[in-house]
Amino acid sequence: MILVKNNTSIELNDGIIHYKCTEEQVDCTYLNSCINKKLDLVENNSYPVFADFTRTSFINREARDRLMGNESLKGVSAVAVLIETKVQYIIYKYIMMFYKPPVTINVFWKKQKAIEWLQDFKIK
Repeated sequence: MILVKNNTSIELNDGIIHYKCTEEQVDCTYLNSCINKKLDLVENNSYPVFADFTRTSFINREARDRLMGNESLKGVSAVAVLIETKVQYIIYKYIMMFYKPPVTINVFWKKQKAIEWLQDFKIK
């Protein structure tokens, strides 16, 4: 497990990168740290990502642009985003209206469903 900041963690477990964001507000400085740690973890491989954003209520515009950029998605085959509130769902839908990422991204209310969905994107 790699700790980024304040209990935010990134780890590779059973062929899936597990990312847990503990920040209520995400900015580009924070996101850059996460991206750099993820790039160190994946090396030259590609993995599906389980991203737990249940504690996040705001991602600023610069961070959203960075999050959907090529470097952020390098080494990523798909992303399952875990949320728990309608506000988070609205944020996700808003972001997806403006960004067309090169990988499949889906939102989930249950962790188990997200992990099951990611199984199809694992390296065989």
